[in-house]
Amino acid sequence: MKGRFRGQSEHMLDAKGRIIFPGRYRDVLEQNGAPILMVVPWGTCLRAYPIDEWETFEDKLMENINSPRVEKFVRQCAGRAVECPIDKQGRILLPANLRAAVGLEKEIILSGMLRWVEIWDKATAEKVNEEVGESFEDIKNATLAQIGNY
Repeated sequence: MKGRFRGQSEHMLDAKGRIIFPGRYRDVLEQNGAPILMVVPWGTCLRAYPIDEWETFEDKLMENINSPRVEKFVRQCAGRAVECPIDKQGRILLPANLRAAVGLEKEIILSGMLRWVEIWDKATAEKVNEEVGESFEDIKNATLAQIGNY
């Protein structure tokens, strides 16, 4: 079974736009076969996918590329996807255009989302988490109803 991304961690962007990708996340990438991430803008955050997971997602998109809505989505996400290898110090470089697209400043939160990692500006993540916290019971109940009580 492939590893999964779990947990959150806080990081600081360095002057060149690099962040340390946590060791536990690098371990998941190694379990999945390649230390390469595809980083894409995703609304108010970035998503970092292992290359094989991203390619599986691309395959699903290509099956539906004739839909105007899917085409727009591909343009906004896949069209701006960037391959980000992890350097020897365990860092990834987040290109300036992607940082600007989601408002990444200095303080960053990485959040494991099982199959991918979200990269958030800390202030934005705190605001989103506060909003989720206020409606967590509704979200929890709807989720458990969808996946079955676990």
